[in-house]
Amino acid sequence: MSHSIVAKSHVETEEHEFLWTIDNFDFLSANPELLDAHVLPVTIVSSKDKISTWKVFLSQEEEKTSLFFQLVGYTGLDGKISIAMKVRVQNGPFAKFEWVMSPRNFTLGKEDKVKCNMGKYIGDSPIKLDQCIAENLSLEEICHQRGDNMLKLVITMKIFGQQSLTVTKNDPPPRALEMEQAQSMLNHKEVMLAMLETGVGSDVTFETRDGQRIEAHTCILTMQSAVFAAMFAATCEMKEKTDGVVKLVDMGGEGLKILLKFLYSGILDKTWGKFYEEIVNAANKYQITRLIAICDKLLPTVVSWENCVELLKFSELHGMTKAMEKIKKFMKGDPEKLLQLWHVAAFGSRLEAGPSSYSVPENDTYHQRDRRRDDILRCELDKDDDDFPEC
Repeated sequence: MSHSIVAKSHVETEEHEFLWTIDNFDFLSANPELLDAHVLPVTIVSSKDKISTWKVFLSQEEEKTSLFFQLVGYTGLDGKISIAMKVRVQNGPFAKFEWVMSPRNFTLGKEDKVKCNMGKYIGDSPIKLDQCIAENLSLEEICHQRGDNMLKLVITMKIFGQQSLTVTKNDPPPRALEMEQAQSMLNHKEVMLAMLETGVGSDVTFETRDGQRIEAHTCILTMQSAVFAAMFAATCEMKEKTDGVVKLVDMGGEGLKILLKFLYSGILDKTWGKFYEEIVNAANKYQITRLIAICDKLLPTVVSWENCVELLKFSELHGMTKAMEKIKKFMKGDPEKLLQLWHVAAFGSRLEAGPSSYSVPENDTYHQRDRRRDDILRCELDKDDDDFPEC
């Protein structure tokens, strides 16, 4: 039976158009010091709630005036935006002056101004103007050829957004409602993370133990945590509420960023394992039950023979039963290594290889060492475990 595969690549786009009318252009051209006052500020708010700000302006090079544009602001998290652009001046039904820029990536703070090199196009009809007869025309030359001292510039900007590839195999495409819901959830997460990243509308500041200051929104925090809800309640007179500053002596800046990213988007950053103690402690401190449950599942993913005893104690301290079971299973998976852990805990040294390796040393002081072996052997790995010799 043959299988059919249908693939679709898609790039979201939005198109925005602006009209700039310039009267008495010859006067501006003759007085270049006045050009700085004639700047068209263009602000584009996309459907993703990402805001880009552009400066469209006139400038002279070798006494010839041209149109330029430049990216001056963008709220996207990566600071990069992709656009295509077209500028045109109509000149009757059988000719046009136009400049077209193919799709190009712009990065905030790394882009110089871009010059719009106008060309003249003619054709046999108004719908077929495809023959270019002149390039790199200045605005003075365009006005001269048009016989008009007024310019009407039509500026079109096409914004390119999220890219996707969809591959289906003998399966019907998702229903329209499901697709819309999935896209809506993705858009919501992007907006929430943009709020956190930019701090727009924030009303509380966290000061971490390593000196970082991170802004947040109490309305988001209170919806995720009963402790935050009480801290920022209207009737609360706690110092954090009145000052708008929360000082964290038990959490660093990177751990706090991971915690806030989860509260804003529901996404647990992949680097959370480096800060698991801070994350789990904060989840319990602020009663973030959903995060506690996720950490209970994921804590065993960072276990190793170097930290397994520490993680087992940590999971037991916080009542993380699923993590405890998986960490114990990991430790029981290699009885030889586990026996070495037992010997180090009981006698302070590794077990030497040989026929008598499993015997208790003659100068055994084990019973005078607060029964440290049982801390691993019995209390932590079940009292009836058969993986170890009896005392």
